[in-house]
Amino acid sequence: MFKNLNTPVDVATELKDSADFTAPVFRFLSRTISFIGLLSLVLLFTVPSNQRMTVVWFAALTVAVGVSLSFVRGTANGAKPAVDNNGLPSLAPLE
Repeated sequence: MFKNLNTPVDVATELKDSADFTAPVFRFLSRTISFIGLLSLVLLFTVPSNQRMTVVWFAALTVAVGVSLSFVRGTANGAKPAVDNNGLPSLAPLE
């Protein structure tokens, strides 16, 4: 077990042929979160009048988050993520 834990992982080699599910996952999250935001507008019929703006703000913010998630895309055609010397994803900007 400890030998496996100490073995370095080459991310570029390990993931080179794997599919990128980023776009479909974020498209699903976008639709689901937007639906929840729109569905929360049903609460307008049940809350007191002094709390209706809270429901509207919640719905608007939730839909905004859902819409913003629709702009997330996966890696470009065959583009490999930047990795450091240890094979880990690099957080440094590309040069």
